[in-house]
Amino acid sequence: AEVVERLPEKPVAVGSKDGALCPEGCVDMRGAPLGALCEVLALSGVVIGPSSGPLPLANLCGTPVVWWSANRRDPDRFRSTWNPFGVQNVQASQSWEPSVDDVIEATEEALR
Repeated sequence: AEVVERLPEKPVAVGSKDGALCPEGCVDMRGAPLGALCEVLALSGVVIGPSSGPLPLANLCGTPVVWWSANRRDPDRFRSTWNPFGVQNVQASQSWEPSVDDVIEATEEALR
């Protein structure tokens, strides 16, 4: 919720209704049809979240991502395997619980 408050534009929550959060202040697009999801991802300036399915999909839509994960294989995945078009990806944290400041700083880097 604190990350949402600090973003310059109103964010959109994507993913599954039972697996993804939708903090107050977000537009809820969880469970949206794939075509609508791809359209939102393609129009976004950046996609932010833990290492999960919507992030590689965002890369396929040409959208930079900010991500976090404790999985040591994920940096290579985000650099190449899940990013065939070389879209900018910024790792906010090497844990599953990044600080708000780390996420905001990584987001600012991704938007440059």
